[in-house]
Amino acid sequence: MEPHSTYSLSWPPGVPYINQSSAPSKSAFVQPCKQHEFGADHTAVPDASPHSEHVLSTIHENELSSNEFRLLCLTAEQSDDFPVRISLETYEDERYPEYECVSYTWGGEDGDDTLCRPAYIGPYWDVSLQTKNCWNMLTFLRPERGHRLIWVDAICINQQNVRERSAQVAKMGAIYSNCRRVVVYLGDDMANKTPGDYPVRGWIEDVVSLGSTTTSSSSSSSSAPSGHTKIDFAPILKRRYFSRAWIVQELLLSPQVAIQVGNTEIRLDSSTPWPDARQWSYTAVPWMQYVSKARISKNSFSDLIEMTADSSASDSRDKAFALLGLVSAPSAPRPDYSLPPLHIAVGIAAYCLLSERYPGVLQWASANPAGIGLPSWAP
Repeated sequence: MEPHSTYSLSWPPGVPYINQSSAPSKSAFVQPCKQHEFGADHTAVPDASPHSEHVLSTIHENELSSNEFRLLCLTAEQSDDFPVRISLETYEDERYPEYECVSYTWGGEDGDDTLCRPAYIGPYWDVSLQTKNCWNMLTFLRPERGHRLIWVDAICINQQNVRERSAQVAKMGAIYSNCRRVVVYLGDDMANKTPGDYPVRGWIEDVVSLGSTTTSSSSSSSSAPSGHTKIDFAPILKRRYFSRAWIVQELLLSPQVAIQVGNTEIRLDSSTPWPDARQWSYTAVPWMQYVSKARISKNSFSDLIEMTADSSASDSRDKAFALLGLVSAPSAPRPDYSLPPLHIAVGIAAYCLLSERYPGVLQWASANPAGIGLPSWAP
Protein backbone atom coordinates (compact mmCIF):
# COMPACT_ATOMS: atom_id res chain seq x y z
CA MET A 1 0.00 0.00 0.00
CA GLU A 2 1.27 3.47 -0.83
CA PRO A 3 2.51 5.67 2.02
CA HIS A 4 -0.14 8.26 2.87
CA SER A 5 2.23 11.06 1.96
CA THR A 6 2.69 9.82 -1.61
CA TYR A 7 -0.86 9.10 -2.79
CA SER A 8 -0.69 11.82 -5.47
CA LEU A 9 -4.47 11.59 -5.91
CA SER A 10 -6.12 13.13 -8.96
CA TRP A 11 -9.33 11.16 -9.63
CA PRO A 12 -12.06 12.17 -10.11
CA PRO A 13 -11.03 15.58 -11.49
CA GLY A 14 -13.81 17.48 -9.71
CA VAL A 15 -12.62 16.53 -6.22
CA PRO A 16 -10.37 19.22 -4.63
CA TYR A 17 -7.32 17.25 -3.47
CA ILE A 18 -4.53 19.13 -1.70
CA ASN A 19 -0.92 18.03 -2.15
CA GLN A 20 1.08 18.97 0.93
CA SER A 21 4.36 17.82 -0.56
CA SER A 22 5.68 16.81 -3.93
CA ALA A 23 5.07 13.19 -4.86
CA PRO A 24 5.97 10.82 -7.68
CA SER A 25 3.62 10.61 -10.65
CA LYS A 26 0.63 8.33 -10.42
CA SER A 27 2.15 5.93 -12.95
CA ALA A 28 4.74 4.96 -10.36
CA PHE A 29 2.00 3.44 -8.26
CA VAL A 30 0.06 1.54 -10.90
CA GLN A 31 -0.03 -2.07 -9.79
CA PRO A 32 -1.17 -5.14 -11.69
CA CYS A 33 -4.60 -6.27 -10.62
CA LYS A 34 -7.03 -8.92 -11.64
CA GLN A 35 -8.63 -8.28 -14.99
CA HIS A 36 -11.86 -6.33 -15.15
CA GLU A 37 -14.87 -8.54 -14.74
CA PHE A 38 -17.16 -6.49 -16.97
CA GLY A 39 -20.40 -7.99 -17.85
CA ALA A 40 -19.67 -10.93 -15.76
CA ASP A 41 -16.87 -11.59 -13.29
CA HIS A 42 -15.90 -11.72 -16.47
CA THR A 43 -12.86 -10.68 -18.18
CA ALA A 44 -10.30 -12.87 -16.62
CA VAL A 45 -7.99 -12.72 -19.59
CA PRO A 46 -4.30 -11.95 -18.89
CA ASP A 47 -3.73 -8.66 -17.08
CA ALA A 48 -3.12 -5.56 -19.14
CA SER A 49 0.13 -3.76 -18.50
CA PRO A 50 -0.29 -0.22 -17.13
CA HIS A 51 1.70 0.97 -20.14
CA SER A 52 -0.29 -0.97 -22.75
CA GLU A 53 -2.36 1.93 -24.03
CA HIS A 54 -1.63 1.14 -27.69
CA VAL A 55 -1.55 -2.66 -27.59
CA LEU A 56 -3.09 -4.30 -30.66
CA SER A 57 -3.90 -7.94 -31.23
CA THR A 58 -4.42 -10.28 -34.14
CA ILE A 59 -8.00 -10.68 -32.96
CA HIS A 60 -8.91 -6.99 -32.69
CA GLU A 61 -6.59 -5.60 -35.37
CA ASN A 62 -7.11 -1.82 -35.08
CA GLU A 63 -7.72 0.16 -31.91
CA LEU A 64 -11.26 1.53 -31.72
CA SER A 65 -11.64 5.27 -32.16
CA SER A 66 -13.70 7.29 -29.71
CA ASN A 67 -16.88 6.95 -31.83
CA GLU A 68 -16.63 3.22 -32.59
CA PHE A 69 -17.56 -0.10 -31.01
CA ARG A 70 -17.35 -3.75 -32.08
CA LEU A 71 -20.04 -6.38 -32.50
CA LEU A 72 -19.60 -10.12 -32.55
CA CYS A 73 -21.26 -12.06 -35.37
CA LEU A 74 -22.35 -15.65 -34.77
CA THR A 75 -23.29 -17.69 -37.83
CA ALA A 76 -25.42 -20.83 -38.07
CA GLU A 77 -23.42 -24.04 -38.42
CA GLN A 78 -24.11 -27.59 -39.57
CA SER A 79 -24.58 -28.93 -36.04
CA ASP A 80 -24.21 -27.98 -32.38
CA ASP A 81 -20.94 -29.92 -32.31
CA PHE A 82 -19.36 -27.65 -34.90
CA PRO A 83 -16.54 -25.38 -33.58
CA VAL A 84 -17.55 -21.93 -32.35
CA ARG A 85 -16.69 -19.48 -35.14
CA ILE A 86 -17.21 -15.75 -34.83
CA SER A 87 -16.24 -12.57 -36.61
CA LEU A 88 -15.76 -9.08 -35.19
CA GLU A 89 -17.28 -6.08 -36.96
CA THR A 90 -16.67 -2.39 -36.20
CA TYR A 91 -19.44 0.22 -36.31
CA GLU A 92 -19.85 3.90 -35.52
CA ASP A 93 -21.77 4.94 -32.43
CA GLU A 94 -24.49 6.58 -34.55
CA ARG A 95 -24.60 4.04 -37.42
CA TYR A 96 -25.02 0.38 -36.53
CA PRO A 97 -27.26 -2.62 -37.23
CA GLU A 98 -29.72 -4.08 -34.75
CA TYR A 99 -27.90 -6.12 -32.10
CA GLU A 100 -28.30 -7.80 -28.72
CA CYS A 101 -26.13 -7.57 -25.61
CA VAL A 102 -25.27 -10.55 -23.43
CA SER A 103 -25.17 -10.55 -19.63
CA TYR A 104 -23.50 -13.55 -17.98
CA THR A 105 -20.73 -14.61 -15.60
CA TRP A 106 -17.27 -15.10 -17.04
CA GLY A 107 -16.41 -17.90 -14.61
CA GLY A 108 -19.88 -19.41 -14.41
CA GLU A 109 -21.65 -20.49 -11.25
CA ASP A 110 -18.59 -22.40 -10.02
CA GLY A 111 -16.20 -19.48 -10.63
CA ASP A 112 -14.00 -21.45 -13.04
CA ASP A 113 -12.18 -18.75 -15.02
CA THR A 114 -9.74 -21.15 -16.72
CA LEU A 115 -9.24 -20.28 -20.39
CA CYS A 116 -9.82 -23.72 -21.85
CA ARG A 117 -12.31 -23.61 -24.76
CA PRO A 118 -11.36 -22.28 -28.23
CA ALA A 119 -13.42 -19.79 -30.21
CA TYR A 120 -12.23 -19.24 -33.77
CA ILE A 121 -12.26 -15.65 -34.97
CA GLY A 122 -12.12 -14.23 -38.47
CA PRO A 123 -11.37 -15.74 -41.89
CA TYR A 124 -8.09 -17.30 -40.72
CA TRP A 125 -9.65 -18.99 -37.68
CA ASP A 126 -7.49 -17.18 -35.14
CA VAL A 127 -7.82 -18.93 -31.78
CA SER A 128 -9.16 -17.06 -28.76
CA LEU A 129 -9.44 -19.19 -25.62
CA GLN A 130 -12.56 -18.62 -23.52
CA THR A 131 -13.84 -19.95 -20.22
CA LYS A 132 -16.18 -22.92 -20.23
CA ASN A 133 -19.17 -20.72 -19.37
CA CYS A 134 -18.37 -18.13 -22.05
CA TRP A 135 -17.96 -20.89 -24.64
CA ASN A 136 -21.26 -22.48 -23.56
CA MET A 137 -22.96 -19.09 -23.87
CA LEU A 138 -21.67 -18.61 -27.44
CA THR A 139 -22.87 -22.10 -28.36
CA PHE A 140 -26.28 -21.45 -26.80
CA LEU A 141 -26.75 -18.17 -28.68
CA ARG A 142 -25.61 -19.52 -32.05
CA PRO A 143 -28.57 -19.23 -34.43
CA GLU A 144 -30.05 -22.17 -36.30
CA ARG A 145 -30.37 -20.05 -39.44
CA GLY A 146 -28.61 -16.94 -40.71
CA HIS A 147 -26.51 -14.91 -38.29
CA ARG A 148 -26.83 -13.09 -34.97
CA LEU A 149 -25.08 -9.87 -33.92
CA ILE A 150 -24.29 -9.61 -30.23
CA TRP A 151 -22.10 -7.52 -27.93
CA VAL A 152 -19.95 -9.46 -25.45
CA ASP A 153 -17.60 -7.14 -23.58
CA ALA A 154 -14.88 -9.73 -22.91
CA ILE A 155 -14.47 -10.31 -26.65
CA CYS A 156 -15.60 -7.07 -28.29
CA ILE A 157 -13.15 -4.95 -26.26
CA ASN A 158 -9.39 -5.38 -26.51
CA GLN A 159 -8.74 -6.05 -22.84
CA GLN A 160 -4.98 -5.56 -23.27
CA ASN A 161 -5.38 -1.97 -24.47
CA VAL A 162 -5.93 0.22 -21.40
CA ARG A 163 -7.00 3.26 -23.42
CA GLU A 164 -9.57 1.34 -25.48
CA ARG A 165 -10.79 -0.51 -22.43
CA SER A 166 -11.39 2.66 -20.41
CA ALA A 167 -13.10 4.42 -23.32
CA GLN A 168 -15.40 1.48 -24.08
CA VAL A 169 -16.36 0.97 -20.43
CA ALA A 170 -17.23 4.68 -20.19
CA LYS A 171 -19.82 4.25 -22.95
CA MET A 172 -21.16 0.85 -21.99
CA GLY A 173 -24.32 2.63 -20.89
CA ALA A 174 -24.95 3.76 -24.46
CA ILE A 175 -24.13 0.31 -25.84
CA TYR A 176 -26.73 -1.30 -23.58
CA SER A 177 -29.29 1.46 -24.09
CA ASN A 178 -29.08 1.16 -27.89
CA CYS A 179 -29.31 -2.62 -28.17
CA ARG A 180 -32.55 -4.41 -29.06
CA ARG A 181 -32.49 -6.38 -25.82
CA VAL A 182 -30.17 -7.98 -23.26
CA VAL A 183 -30.04 -11.76 -23.15
CA VAL A 184 -29.23 -13.10 -19.67
CA TYR A 185 -27.34 -16.40 -19.73
CA LEU A 186 -27.41 -18.13 -16.34
CA GLY A 187 -25.41 -21.21 -17.37
CA ASP A 188 -25.88 -24.52 -19.16
CA ASP A 189 -27.60 -25.96 -16.09
CA MET A 190 -30.33 -23.32 -16.37
CA ALA A 191 -30.84 -22.59 -20.08
CA ASN A 192 -32.01 -25.47 -22.26
CA LYS A 193 -31.73 -25.51 -26.04
CA THR A 194 -33.29 -28.23 -28.17
CA PRO A 195 -32.50 -28.17 -31.91
CA GLY A 196 -35.63 -27.41 -33.92
CA ASP A 197 -37.60 -26.40 -30.82
CA TYR A 198 -38.34 -22.99 -29.36
CA PRO A 199 -38.77 -21.85 -25.75
CA VAL A 200 -42.05 -20.89 -24.14
CA ARG A 201 -41.99 -17.10 -24.13
CA GLY A 202 -43.81 -15.02 -21.54
CA TRP A 203 -43.70 -11.83 -19.50
CA ILE A 204 -42.41 -12.14 -15.97
CA GLU A 205 -45.81 -11.46 -14.36
CA ASP A 206 -47.29 -14.42 -16.27
CA VAL A 207 -44.58 -17.06 -15.79
CA VAL A 208 -42.72 -16.23 -12.56
CA SER A 209 -43.39 -16.34 -8.82
CA LEU A 210 -41.11 -14.77 -6.23
CA GLY A 211 -42.13 -17.54 -3.86
CA SER A 212 -40.85 -17.19 -0.30
CA THR A 213 -39.25 -13.80 -0.93
CA THR A 214 -42.60 -12.03 -0.70
CA THR A 215 -45.57 -12.01 1.63
CA SER A 216 -47.94 -11.72 -1.31
CA SER A 217 -49.90 -14.98 -1.68
CA SER A 218 -51.22 -14.04 -5.10
CA SER A 219 -47.82 -14.45 -6.72
CA SER A 220 -46.73 -17.73 -5.21
CA SER A 221 -49.24 -20.41 -6.10
CA SER A 222 -50.95 -19.57 -9.37
CA SER A 223 -50.23 -21.19 -12.71
CA ALA A 224 -48.90 -19.66 -15.88
CA PRO A 225 -50.94 -19.67 -19.09
CA SER A 226 -51.26 -22.84 -21.19
CA GLY A 227 -50.96 -25.09 -18.17
CA HIS A 228 -47.32 -24.28 -17.36
CA THR A 229 -46.51 -24.01 -13.65
CA LYS A 230 -44.98 -20.69 -12.65
CA ILE A 231 -41.23 -20.62 -12.11
CA ASP A 232 -40.10 -19.93 -8.54
CA PHE A 233 -37.60 -17.12 -9.03
CA ALA A 234 -36.48 -16.93 -5.38
CA PRO A 235 -33.71 -19.58 -5.59
CA ILE A 236 -32.60 -18.26 -8.98
CA LEU A 237 -31.95 -14.82 -7.46
CA LYS A 238 -29.43 -16.46 -5.11
CA ARG A 239 -27.19 -17.53 -7.97
CA ARG A 240 -23.73 -16.03 -8.31
CA TYR A 241 -24.83 -14.12 -11.42
CA PHE A 242 -27.13 -11.83 -9.42
CA SER A 243 -24.29 -10.75 -7.10
CA ARG A 244 -22.35 -9.17 -9.99
CA ALA A 245 -22.00 -5.40 -9.83
CA TRP A 246 -22.09 -5.06 -13.63
CA ILE A 247 -25.57 -6.51 -14.11
CA VAL A 248 -27.16 -3.45 -12.50
CA GLN A 249 -26.14 -1.27 -15.45
CA GLU A 250 -26.69 -4.05 -17.98
CA LEU A 251 -30.28 -4.75 -16.96
CA LEU A 252 -31.44 -1.25 -16.07
CA LEU A 253 -30.32 0.41 -19.30
CA SER A 254 -31.51 -2.20 -21.79
CA PRO A 255 -34.91 -1.67 -23.48
CA GLN A 256 -35.86 -5.31 -22.84
CA VAL A 257 -34.41 -8.23 -20.88
CA ALA A 258 -34.78 -11.94 -21.71
CA ILE A 259 -33.84 -14.60 -19.12
CA GLN A 260 -34.08 -18.23 -20.14
CA VAL A 261 -34.83 -20.73 -17.37
CA GLY A 262 -35.22 -24.27 -18.59
CA ASN A 263 -37.35 -24.06 -21.72
CA THR A 264 -39.01 -20.78 -20.71
CA GLU A 265 -37.87 -17.33 -21.83
CA ILE A 266 -38.82 -14.73 -19.21
CA ARG A 267 -39.24 -11.21 -20.56
CA LEU A 268 -39.12 -7.87 -18.77
CA ASP A 269 -39.24 -4.28 -19.99
CA SER A 270 -40.12 -0.81 -18.72
CA SER A 271 -43.86 -1.53 -18.85
CA THR A 272 -43.65 -4.67 -16.71
CA PRO A 273 -46.21 -4.16 -13.90
CA TRP A 274 -45.02 -6.98 -11.65
CA PRO A 275 -43.28 -7.59 -9.32
CA ASP A 276 -43.67 -4.20 -7.71
CA ALA A 277 -41.16 -2.42 -5.49
CA ARG A 278 -42.51 -3.98 -2.29
CA GLN A 279 -42.09 -7.50 -3.63
CA TRP A 280 -38.54 -6.90 -4.88
CA SER A 281 -37.61 -5.36 -1.52
CA TYR A 282 -37.76 -8.82 0.03
CA THR A 283 -34.99 -10.03 -2.27
CA ALA A 284 -31.22 -9.46 -2.37
CA VAL A 285 -31.66 -7.48 -5.60
CA PRO A 286 -34.11 -4.64 -4.79
CA TRP A 287 -32.82 -2.71 -7.82
CA MET A 288 -34.55 -5.28 -10.09
CA GLN A 289 -37.70 -3.16 -9.80
CA TYR A 290 -35.96 -0.70 -12.16
CA VAL A 291 -35.11 -3.18 -14.96
CA SER A 292 -35.31 -1.43 -18.36
CA LYS A 293 -36.34 1.84 -16.71
CA ALA A 294 -32.95 3.42 -17.52
CA ARG A 295 -32.45 5.02 -14.10
CA ILE A 296 -32.93 4.28 -10.44
CA SER A 297 -35.39 6.87 -9.15
CA LYS A 298 -32.69 8.38 -6.95
CA ASN A 299 -29.96 9.16 -9.43
CA SER A 300 -27.11 10.13 -7.12
CA PHE A 301 -24.08 7.88 -6.91
CA SER A 302 -24.50 7.48 -3.16
CA ASP A 303 -28.05 6.15 -3.68
CA LEU A 304 -26.73 3.60 -6.14
CA ILE A 305 -24.07 2.45 -3.67
CA GLU A 306 -26.74 1.96 -1.03
CA MET A 307 -29.08 -0.05 -3.28
CA THR A 308 -26.28 -2.27 -4.62
CA ALA A 309 -24.38 -2.76 -1.37
CA ASP A 310 -24.50 -6.57 -1.72
CA SER A 311 -23.04 -6.59 -5.25
CA SER A 312 -19.47 -7.74 -5.86
CA ALA A 313 -16.71 -7.62 -8.46
CA SER A 314 -13.43 -9.48 -8.89
CA ASP A 315 -11.69 -6.16 -9.64
CA SER A 316 -12.51 -3.74 -6.80
CA ARG A 317 -12.55 -0.81 -9.24
CA ASP A 318 -15.52 -2.32 -11.03
CA LYS A 319 -17.86 -1.88 -8.05
CA ALA A 320 -17.58 1.83 -8.82
CA PHE A 321 -17.18 1.75 -12.60
CA ALA A 322 -20.21 -0.53 -13.04
CA LEU A 323 -22.48 2.12 -11.52
CA LEU A 324 -21.09 5.25 -13.15
CA GLY A 325 -23.15 4.74 -16.32
CA LEU A 326 -26.31 5.12 -14.24
CA VAL A 327 -25.40 8.52 -12.80
CA SER A 328 -27.06 11.35 -14.72
CA ALA A 329 -24.97 14.17 -13.22
CA PRO A 330 -22.58 15.68 -15.81
CA SER A 331 -19.90 15.85 -13.11
CA ALA A 332 -20.00 12.08 -12.57
CA PRO A 333 -16.54 10.44 -12.67
CA ARG A 334 -15.41 8.49 -15.73
CA PRO A 335 -13.74 5.06 -15.55
CA ASP A 336 -9.95 5.10 -15.74
CA TYR A 337 -8.17 1.74 -15.71
CA SER A 338 -4.74 3.35 -15.69
CA LEU A 339 -5.31 4.11 -11.99
CA PRO A 340 -4.75 1.54 -9.23
CA PRO A 341 -7.62 0.34 -7.01
CA LEU A 342 -6.52 2.50 -4.06
CA HIS A 343 -6.96 5.73 -6.07
CA ILE A 344 -10.44 4.67 -7.20
CA ALA A 345 -11.55 3.69 -3.68
CA VAL A 346 -10.39 6.99 -2.18
CA GLY A 347 -11.79 8.92 -5.16
CA ILE A 348 -15.27 7.44 -4.85
CA ALA A 349 -15.40 8.18 -1.12
CA ALA A 350 -14.18 11.74 -1.74
CA TYR A 351 -16.74 12.26 -4.54
CA CYS A 352 -19.63 11.16 -2.31
CA LEU A 353 -18.41 13.20 0.67
CA LEU A 354 -17.38 16.41 -1.10
CA SER A 355 -19.38 16.54 -4.34
CA GLU A 356 -22.62 14.86 -3.22
CA ARG A 357 -22.34 15.93 0.44
CA TYR A 358 -23.23 12.42 1.54
CA PRO A 359 -21.40 11.32 4.73
CA GLY A 360 -23.59 8.21 4.82
CA VAL A 361 -21.26 6.62 2.27
CA LEU A 362 -19.02 5.64 5.18
CA GLN A 363 -21.66 3.25 6.53
CA TRP A 364 -21.19 1.18 3.36
CA ALA A 365 -17.48 0.71 4.04
CA SER A 366 -16.41 -2.70 2.83
CA ALA A 367 -14.08 -3.23 5.81
CA ASN A 368 -11.30 -4.30 3.47
CA PRO A 369 -8.91 -6.64 5.29
CA ALA A 370 -5.42 -5.41 5.96
CA GLY A 371 -2.84 -6.25 3.34
CA ILE A 372 -4.88 -5.87 0.14
CA GLY A 373 -3.90 -2.24 -0.35
CA LEU A 374 -7.30 -0.59 0.19
CA PRO A 375 -8.48 1.48 3.16
CA SER A 376 -10.99 -0.24 5.46
CA TRP A 377 -13.36 2.75 5.23
CA ALA A 378 -13.70 2.65 1.44
CA PRO A 379 -17.22 1.88 0.14
